[in-house]
Amino acid sequence: MKAMARKKNILKGVGKYFKVFLHLQKIGIMTRTAYKLNFFILSFAVFLQVFFSLFFIKIIFGFLDNIAGWGYFEALIVVATYMLVDGIMWNVFAHFSAITRHVRQGTLDGILVKPIDSQFLVSIWRGDLEDAVRVIASLGVLAYAVKNLGIGGFELIMNSALYLFLVVNAIVIVYSINVIVKSVVFWLVEGMAFYHLTDSLFRMSQYPSDIFFHKIVKGVTLTVIPLAFMATVPAKILARGFDFWLILGSFVVAGVFFITSRKFWLFALKHYSSASS
Repeated sequence: MKAMARKKNILKGVGKYFKVFLHLQKIGIMTRTAYKLNFFILSFAVFLQVFFSLFFIKIIFGFLDNIAGWGYFEALIVVATYMLVDGIMWNVFAHFSAITRHVRQGTLDGILVKPIDSQFLVSIWRGDLEDAVRVIASLGVLAYAVKNLGIGGFELIMNSALYLFLVVNAIVIVYSINVIVKSVVFWLVEGMAFYHLTDSLFRMSQYPSDIFFHKIVKGVTLTVIPLAFMATVPAKILARGFDFWLILGSFVVAGVFFITSRKFWLFALKHYSSASS
């Protein structure tokens, strides 16, 4: 009976969080589409970013046959994976950027007293609907690249299933890094330099991490700043198939970074000076 009651409470809690998520997403959509011209301009700006990312890769492969062993269509999968993760991060979490406004304006006080986890609420407070363009484009590029690589049948099903798990891990890693870095706002209030740093590092993941030949640099991209697991590893599994150690590494790194980010968030909260204090 106790197990059943515990299970019901867990399901009820998940349901509550899901309803809050949907509600905030609905508000975000209404806010973004209230000014149609502004929304169109923002969507077009995202489209241009996608276009230039793909155009740049096309130019590179106009002079080279491969980059660190990656052919054109394999490299496209890396770029598309980067765009997919980035698009989801902006659509759902807005790259955790709401934390700055909440701390500066003192609205975090209201979040902390709500009967819901503060990190969850701050994370999903705002989503940028225009970045759906990035997600849709990435799916189109993925389909195009996979088709040209000649992957099909059971291999495609298996690789795609593994790829989806690794993309989820990539989102967890990128989200966790954002939480860790952007939580410095509790001490600095203005931490834009750190935000630009994370954006610059994440953009580097749109290129195959194998371009880092030096052993120390390669080790850093797998552990300290896990660029490889953000796009290259999922792309490698989709394009080239099963690799036990890469898949295991993806789950381990995602788990370590998520736990670390959670602990750091709770630590940072202890240093928050309430607007009412």
